[in-house]
Amino acid sequence: MQNSYFVKTSESLNTTEHFMKVARQASEKSRCRRRKIGCILTNKRGDILAEGYNGTPLSMPSCIDEPCPDADLPAGWGPTAKCYGIHSEIRALLNVKNKDEINALYSVKAPCINCTLTLLETPCQEIYFDEISNDCTGLKLWEKYGRKWHWVGDIITKRIDKVTEINPSYRKTILPPPLSIKIEMTNKCNFSCGFCAHATSGIASGGKTNGDINWAFYQKIISDIRDSGVEELGMFYIGESLLYPDLADAIKYAKDIGFPYVFLTTNGSLAIPEKINDLMRAGLDSLKFSINWSNMWEFRQITGRAPSGFEKIIDNVKSARKIRDDNHYSTKIYASSIKYDGMQFERMRTLVETLRPYIDEHYWLPLLSFGDSPGVKKLGYRPTVGNPGRADNMRQPLPCWAVFKEAHITYDGKLSACCFDASDKWVMADLNIVSFMDGWNSKEFQNLRLAHLSGDVHSTPCQNCIHGGD
Repeated sequence: MQNSYFVKTSESLNTTEHFMKVARQASEKSRCRRRKIGCILTNKRGDILAEGYNGTPLSMPSCIDEPCPDADLPAGWGPTAKCYGIHSEIRALLNVKNKDEINALYSVKAPCINCTLTLLETPCQEIYFDEISNDCTGLKLWEKYGRKWHWVGDIITKRIDKVTEINPSYRKTILPPPLSIKIEMTNKCNFSCGFCAHATSGIASGGKTNGDINWAFYQKIISDIRDSGVEELGMFYIGESLLYPDLADAIKYAKDIGFPYVFLTTNGSLAIPEKINDLMRAGLDSLKFSINWSNMWEFRQITGRAPSGFEKIIDNVKSARKIRDDNHYSTKIYASSIKYDGMQFERMRTLVETLRPYIDEHYWLPLLSFGDSPGVKKLGYRPTVGNPGRADNMRQPLPCWAVFKEAHITYDGKLSACCFDASDKWVMADLNIVSFMDGWNSKEFQNLRLAHLSGDVHSTPCQNCIHGGD
């Protein structure tokens, strides 16, 4: 088969992004029903030597036309012993004319262990990919023998959009594991933000007691979660996790048992250099600051804290970047902000521009009702219905992605269906009693998902958030 591409990259193009774009285009040729993956091989001059895409051999019918036994399982879920597909890397290696010229692989997804071993038989020195695999053994081996890999798709907005998109394999009542899980290390918070569910319907309003997660439970539940196939673990939920004294140890434990991606969101007030260094050294992949005020006076109005706290947070953002760069940590640093109404948004935008040199990416969030928190309306803001994700890529309120794609675990072991459940209103299971997957597909969860899929969540805990109580 003749190669579809043999081009020299223009010097005016971003070389990595250009090659990744071609790899993504190659994935559209995939003959696999489960998942489309494409790749290309390049030489040192910047020539594309060969392309590859996954799927059945060309001598067989396409899996799209004649599905193999495992074809209808969601990608990354279930056994693959009866999968008849060739991985994209192997097809590319079969297509290349001279393997001695191979210098780099650009792929939609990181190669598996078998493809990595095959690539180690070539002069290939670098691997670039959008998505990391469930099993990182291949990448560790690649690195061990002096080769380099680059996770170019690892930016926070891509991850958010992937979680908030409900693809067909998740539009069901009984589901494979969620893409992401947030676990509450503590439900304490040192702020009293008027728009937040924590302040208006949780602890601050007497709805639930303060507490930290039990260490033995934490170890048990995240091991169960990882064994189920979940790749992303958020070390926060309702509270401010930097109030939890053993956060660095918790991050290290999660990385040690194989979570590819561990992330944290903080209000930044406690993100002092010593703590941030400990978290990054423990293996934290993503640190995001929630910056929802443009000056010290807005800071005091929204959080209820002394105005001086505003400058402290800005300094903490800058220090985090310096710590990351000075110590060559791999942690990505992000920030998000609420897209308020009117002039407050303009003031926020000015502040964000001053922070951009210190962060890898910033994104806007719509002002949410936080599970119908009354505090939003009291402040005079106009909240968005439901939780549509990022402001620049908003999803429909029904079905809500949080019920299908992300799990939320409280410090005391409850599994919640809502991102903002400060008062246990959306509890679907008790993980002190049942396994994670049994809780994830409990009857309570199935019934709530059915209501969301039908487009009518009246008489469910989501009623006020979506319908405003009508």
